[in-house]
Amino acid sequence: MHLSILLQISNYDIFVKIKKLINFNNYNLLMIHINTELINHEQINIIKNEFKQAKFTFGKNIGMDIYPFFCQIKYIIDNNINTDYILKIHTKSNDQWRNDLILPLINHNEITSLVQNNNIGMIASKKYTKLLDHYNTPIILHFLKKWNIENKYIDEIDWDKKYNNLYDLNFLDTKFYITYPYNKIMYDNNLLENKDKLNSYAIFHWLNIGYKVFRLIHNPKLITKKINNHYTFCTGTIFWIDAKIIIDFFKKYVDFKFWENKFEKGYIKNDLPTYTHSWERLFAIIIYYNNKILHTI
Repeated sequence: MHLSILLQISNYDIFVKIKKLINFNNYNLLMIHINTELINHEQINIIKNEFKQAKFTFGKNIGMDIYPFFCQIKYIIDNNINTDYILKIHTKSNDQWRNDLILPLINHNEITSLVQNNNIGMIASKKYTKLLDHYNTPIILHFLKKWNIENKYIDEIDWDKKYNNLYDLNFLDTKFYITYPYNKIMYDNNLLENKDKLNSYAIFHWLNIGYKVFRLIHNPKLITKKINNHYTFCTGTIFWIDAKIIIDFFKKYVDFKFWENKFEKGYIKNDLPTYTHSWERLFAIIIYYNNKILHTI
């Protein structure tokens, strides 16, 4: 089994922390992408001198860790590199979140056993594997349609109808709004037994938060296509992925120049749909499309 580790570096100090965790001898291929707008020449030389065995790619500050990963997959394709599984790691700034994502994935004995399972297409941290949401649904569905891939993965929403009914409280279905899994609104189950309290909580939440938040859906009539299975994805984009699946998908569907021009610049939030954050979900959808599972550890 040929295992590759692909690092995306946008913060030198965090990279120094990450490299202390990893036994690089466990991997047949090391690839390092360097964000040349955030890593200076001295730091680049230090990295290159320390990791002479690595294959390097370089790029500008776009697409956060997604564009660097694209550059690395492009390098693999262009150079006909054969590998079986890829561990994707980037310099995520939150120390606790980053460690929670990485540490389960570098238990070499467990990983080498899991990657032998043909049903598994992705391996990710259980703590940060979450249900799909509507942060990026319009972009995701646009590209599934463009790629002629039937949507079996995420509810479809009439966004125009939502915005035409933002200020109509009669359109707010309080129980649906609170319990719809994609909304991810916290509530106590006892609330569902008291209609008055449920209505008060839902109306308060909608008037103070909901109507301003893109992803929140407040009436089942907005759903134009309901997907019965609610899938999960890896938040934080640190994971193992079946190399053949991702490489074959990129060869067939991904125009690298197109995405280079689409990815947003610098650090971006996901308050509204972004091309960058859409891929956080698409990586998992690609696995499901290939009839594989996302395994959590």
